[in-house]
Amino acid sequence: MGPEPSWQTRSQEPRGEAPREAEADPPGPRTTLRIREGSVLHRDAHLRRLQEALDHLGIPRDWLDEAFAAAVGAASDGILRIRVVGAERHLLTRLEPWSPLPSPYRLQPAPHPLGEARGDPAARHKGLRGDWSAEALALARSRGAEDLLCLWPDGTLAETVIASVAVEDGLSLRVPPREGRVASIAEAEDLPRWAEARGRVLVRGPVPFREIAGKGLVCFNAARGVWQAEVLPSAEP
Repeated sequence: MGPEPSWQTRSQEPRGEAPREAEADPPGPRTTLRIREGSVLHRDAHLRRLQEALDHLGIPRDWLDEAFAAAVGAASDGILRIRVVGAERHLLTRLEPWSPLPSPYRLQPAPHPLGEARGDPAARHKGLRGDWSAEALALARSRGAEDLLCLWPDGTLAETVIASVAVEDGLSLRVPPREGRVASIAEAEDLPRWAEARGRVLVRGPVPFREIAGKGLVCFNAARGVWQAEVLPSAEP
């Protein structure tokens, strides 16, 4: 495996100037796009996510559309991560090669690193609650899983580190409530079609971890679409 791609600073610079390698990876609004054969999946939804986060922070975004278009236009096939440094009016970007997910995709249940975040309005915006993903993924992988299945203090499902989750229960596909988590762009763009193709009806409501045994579990995000997952055998939260 080669070195991890570096973050690049992209701002409203004179045309022809190369992007600079970023010196830091600060917290802030972020999104992750899939670019496939020159096509940007769910482009407008990703831009809206960043716009809404800046609006929440009260930071002007008159510069964002142009910077976003330039960043996306400069990227090739792969997964493009974008972070906004709103106070300095620039973006950090990192392009990573696309690779298939492990199968089976195993989840290790554990308390959500953010604790009880459902009352925090910032929790609806990706990146505004800090970058807790690396430590959480490291915990999951130390236990033989690919991802962490994050649980609220009441024992209900919240999300995974990299995806939203839903549970297949008979003919329904139950998605946890939006409160306290970032709703994946795939939740609106991909999941309804996936459910319809399988005869599932989307419903929203709390999903107790103790009730998912023997039921289908799916993960979904904008970069990967929808895929099957499973909880590690005998895994304890």
